[in-house]
Amino acid sequence: MLAEIEAVRPPAIVKPAARKAIEEALAERIKQIQAQGDLTVEEREQYLEQVKQAAQDAHRDILASYGEVEVQAAKEAALAKINAPAVPVKRNTALAAVRQEAETKRQEIENNLDLTANERDVLLGQVDQVLAAAEQAINQGTRNADVEDKQTEGTNKIRAIQVQASVRPQAIQAVNEQADAQRQAINQAQGLTDNERQAALNQLDQTLAKAIADIKAADDNEEVANAKTKGIQDIQAVTAVAKIKNEAIQSVRQVADAKKDNILQNQELTAEERKTLTDAIEAEVQKAVGLINQANSNETVTAEKNLAEETIANLLVTPEVKPNAIKELQDQAAIKTREIQENKSLTDEERQKFTQDLQQALDNAKKQIQDAENNQAVSEAKTQGLGNIVAISPYGQVKADALAEIEARRATKSQEIQSKERLDG
Repeated sequence: MLAEIEAVRPPAIVKPAARKAIEEALAERIKQIQAQGDLTVEEREQYLEQVKQAAQDAHRDILASYGEVEVQAAKEAALAKINAPAVPVKRNTALAAVRQEAETKRQEIENNLDLTANERDVLLGQVDQVLAAAEQAINQGTRNADVEDKQTEGTNKIRAIQVQASVRPQAIQAVNEQADAQRQAINQAQGLTDNERQAALNQLDQTLAKAIADIKAADDNEEVANAKTKGIQDIQAVTAVAKIKNEAIQSVRQVADAKKDNILQNQELTAEERKTLTDAIEAEVQKAVGLINQANSNETVTAEKNLAEETIANLLVTPEVKPNAIKELQDQAAIKTREIQENKSLTDEERQKFTQDLQQALDNAKKQIQDAENNQAVSEAKTQGLGNIVAISPYGQVKADALAEIEARRATKSQEIQSKERLDG
């Protein structure tokens, strides 16, 4: 029985060999840990303590083992612990933290649609630079506190990178400022109706919206600059044209000019009457211009225009001076005609002649009146005509001559009779 027990015990060579393997592995692992640059001082000390403790535990377990299998198992377990990777937890954690912070900042940059491609590239480059510097600083830290400080410093620097667009907002500000200036000009423009002003403002808003949309759609700085330039030019091209009022006033003037031409060509009018009528038309024109300029809406402008044109068109062009003068001549001629017709001393031939003379005098007077330019000339022609008509004296010369001849013969006969009676007596 004793012999069997002795046979179970491993030879003295097994345990020493196992322990020697442990010591050799420990020595090699200590060198590796000391040479591993990504460990902090605290981590290195911790891993060295762990492998040393693993070696001590292995020696104890090997010495306590009875069989070769147990010795081998204790050795393998110890070697596994000794050769376990020394993970740089502090550095890895710090690197992961700054890298995550950098990724968050990159997403913020990528998601900012106000940035141009150039601005985005610059910001991403800044993130990469700050991250690289942070990684280098973390890797160079020797103690946990150093790594933590560099992690905090790197994280803060990455967070401090301002993701603020400037090119696109400045371009939008430029077109907005131009639109404000254009809007002010439209609001201050004279001669516009509310409809025209609102139409121009609506067009301006549409042009501005398109300019902003084009700027937002632009990718890089150059495209933004081009969109801004075009937007400003398009906005400057939006102007409010006072078309409605101008066209209305022009239409009224055309109607007035046509009426004036009609008056100037009317030979029945004297110069004074023409002037009175054209002055009245011009007064209507000026009144219409004032009312049209004061009107706010297209509808009011049209109403004022139509009213003025109707008033001007309906203005009565009634000659008075010449017709009145001719009527006086005709009235006087009618009196003279009755005088001629009622004069029994006239022969038919004489009556016809006086009637013709009267008609000729009337026609001459009427022509002079019609040819007269002004009121004074009409008055003079009328006075002269009335004089000529009044001067016509219907005298029956034939009958008078016949009566005179009869009277002369009667007187002669009477003398003869008287002479004969004296002789006979």
